[in-house]
Order: sequence, then structure tokens, then C-alpha cells
Amino acid sequence: MDQFGNTDQKESRLGDTIEPSNGCFPVSAEYHILKGNKKKASLQNFKGPIFEMVILLEGTADIHLEKEGKDTRCLNVSSGMFFLHLNHGQWRSSITPQNRTAKILHLFYECNSLYSFIGVKDFRPAHSNIRTETMASGIVAPPPPTMSSIIADIYLLLENNKNDKMHLTLKALELLWVFFSSDFSKPEKKINSNDLIAIRKSVDILKNNLGSPPCLNELAKSVGMSASKFKILFPKIYGMPPYEYLRQKKMEKAMSLLLNSEMNVTEVAMEVGYNSLSHFSKAFFKAHRIKPSRVGKHKR
Repeated sequence: MDQFGNTDQKESRLGDTIEPSNGCFPVSAEYHILKGNKKKASLQNFKGPIFEMVILLEGTADIHLEKEGKDTRCLNVSSGMFFLHLNHGQWRSSITPQNRTAKILHLFYECNSLYSFIGVKDFRPAHSNIRTETMASGIVAPPPPTMSSIIADIYLLLENNKNDKMHLTLKALELLWVFFSSDFSKPEKKINSNDLIAIRKSVDILKNNLGSPPCLNELAKSVGMSASKFKILFPKIYGMPPYEYLRQKKMEKAMSLLLNSEMNVTEVAMEVGYNSLSHFSKAFFKAHRIKPSRVGKHKR
């Protein structure tokens, strides 16, 4: 598999997943900053069909689909939208930023290797309403909230230049699965990419401060967002209010500590921010349908 063709555009490649090699399937995820109005070539010489996904984090770009040297289709993708194309090898795609900087996530999935890895010839779920013909002609749409949260995760992994190829690969595959499971017949309201990243950073703050989390106003302020906007956007991306999400993560950590540490129930309750053992026990039972004192060998 060739890498991106040479270009005069400035770019920032901050990371990628497993490269194709014997015994592993190729999935590539990259972050690029495109400048100017010259075309940027996509990956070339894949063996067999590929899924290509472009997510516009900032700016606007045209996706050119060329066949037999002719520019047969041009799709405009604006900030907060994504493009997906199923290419059986007849098409060459390229990206042209419009007038100013465009920031993109660019993902590729080599289909035959994925089919071999999963053991099926079509990894779309049975309930998927996305047709092969539609993907072959190219899809441009706003991502639903479930896709948006994964996109934010992938961006932050690449932005922080974390050499966690397994995590990045799994997130890229999760993104593809959620795409196939989504219903694009229902219009979705776009969420600004900066807002997505801000909400994702707030989740990191909550996870790192389970025992003493900030109040909602402080949390929103720490990611540069008003409390009212934060309360609206968080459920759209994570499917629940922020402090319901916090309780869920507290209970997940509590279960992990009870199973994998020498801490007793009281110590675990204090670790995840509960001063009342009875309140902790009720919350734990509601989340896991088992009393904390009955988990593993731990007793009160």
C-alpha cells in the first residue's frame, strides 16, 4: 500500500494504525492539516475493495472521484460532516481544501482483509439500511452522536501522538460498525468539531477525578463552554446527562477495584467518592444487580 502522494500542502500526520503486513489487516487512521487549493491524493494500490472515510473537523473540502482519468463526481464536505466511499478499485479519490485550511481525519479499511479477519463476506449488521450502491457512489452526511463521540476519541488519540495502535485500530473499527448501524434516513443536526473535542475532554476530567469531581459549572468552564450549552450537548454525544455518566464510571471503577485489588468495600466506596457506605451499596446494586460485599472475596 502506497502512502499519500507528494504534495506542496503543509500537513500534520500525527499517527496511524497498523500498517498492512502478512498476518494482519490494514486499517489506517490519520490526521491532516491541508492548506491551499491543490489536490491531495488518497492512498493508492490497494489490493481489492476499500472503505475510505474523510471527516471534516474544520473548514470545507471537495472530494473528487475520478474514473479512467476523468473527474466524474465532486462532493462538497463541510465542517462537521463526513464522506464515505466504497471503492472496488476503479476509482481514484482526492481531496481539495476550499480557499483556507481544512483539518481532516482520513481513515481506510481494506475490505478483503477485514472479511478474512471477521470470517464473513459482509460485515454490515442485518438491520443496516445502507446499500452497497449508495456507498459506491459516495455518502456525505453529518455523523450521529454515537459516531461523533468515537471521532472525538480518534482525534484526541492522534493529537496527543499516543503510540497506542491497538486502541486506535479498535476505535476505527468501532466507527465503521456504528456507521453501518446508523439510520441516515433521519436528518442529524451537526455538532461543531470543537464542541465534540471539548465534551470529550470533560469526560477525561471526570474519569480522572471520580472521587472528587468538579461541579457542572466548573466542568463546563474548564473546557471553555457555558453550562447551559454543556448540559445540552453532553447527552447528545454520550446519551445521558454528565453526572449520570459519572455515576456509571464510578460503579465501573468500583467493580474493577473489588475484583482486582485488596481494597475492602468501605475503601472502595471512599475511593470513588462515597462517604456513605449505604448510599454506595445502593448505587452499586442498582448498577450491577449484586451487593458489593458479595463481589469476589470482599466483605464489609
